[in-house]
Amino acid sequence: MARESSFLESEQPMVIVAIVGLILLAIGLGLFAYIFYITAGGFRTRESKTRNSPGRALTTSLGRRFARLRTGPKNLGETDIMELRILIVDDSEITRRILGTLVRSRHWTVCGEAENGWSSVKKFQELKPDVVLLDLAMPDINGIEAAKQMSAADPRVPLILFTICEIEGIESAAREAGIRAIVPKTEAWNLLGSIESLVNGGSSPQIH
Repeated sequence: MARESSFLESEQPMVIVAIVGLILLAIGLGLFAYIFYITAGGFRTRESKTRNSPGRALTTSLGRRFARLRTGPKNLGETDIMELRILIVDDSEITRRILGTLVRSRHWTVCGEAENGWSSVKKFQELKPDVVLLDLAMPDINGIEAAKQMSAADPRVPLILFTICEIEGIESAAREAGIRAIVPKTEAWNLLGSIESLVNGGSSPQIH
């Protein structure tokens, strides 16, 4: 408890940095989502003009880059990676929207959203998601405490900490709470790959 308290107290001086980072993240990911939407839409339009079957898969190199998924053992039993249900937990509505856009770019489902720790634990138990994207700093309990509650309820579900805060000792605390990976918000492009890796059987935590 003392160690956890020490790194939580160190979050306070980072409020301004976190706000600025979220704004930059929102702008960057917003542009990424817009470019992806326009590009994918253009390919679909050309595809529909040249093919009679609307259900045929897109085979362009860009389509393969975004849609390619690895096969292999999964730690989610019989769950198909193309049918993932993801719970998004973040107190920022902007971040939740951005994450939702990224998740849906892989045709995964956002099964629910939560803006604080206790709400996320309740929705985790009710919705039974396949993956949880979890913020660290939230109004009530933090992401580490929420992860402990979720892991106690179902340790099989991969939990990914998606945070802008770089705090000494957080890796150890996250590992003990059952979190499988930490993805900085400044490296959002790694998020989808982390989800795929964990679902495709990445049993060892991606926490260093």
